[in-house]
Amino acid sequence: GSYYIQAWARQVGSSLAYEVFRSTNQLVVSQGPAQLVSLTSNVSLPATPGTTITWTAAASGGTAGPLQYQFWRWDSTGWVMVQNYSPLNSYTWTPTAGDVGDHALQVWVRSAGSSAAYESYKSSGIFSIN
Repeated sequence: GSYYIQAWARQVGSSLAYEVFRSTNQLVVSQGPAQLVSLTSNVSLPATPGTTITWTAAASGGTAGPLQYQFWRWDSTGWVMVQNYSPLNSYTWTPTAGDVGDHALQVWVRSAGSSAAYESYKSSGIFSIN
């Protein structure tokens, strides 16, 4: 929020509320950019085809709420956005037999209304579907 700080002074024994004062200019205090704290899955990895995997991100900070999350998944063809920016901090994927191989998941976070690509990101690291 926005704040001002003021100091009042008076002589000892004075009945006035103050005799002199000084004020700061407006001070703006914000939480700063959003920061991802964790990215966790509900299952142990590697996983097998047909196993539903839910990834959940936790973040803090940001200058406006709710925070916005975007999820990207990597496989042998490269990175693909699998869930566009929204307030939903989880992504669910059920790999098929065609998904056997190495993958990674990345989540991006930003403050609501931000035009930045992201303020913070976190990656799962490479995991396998066997």
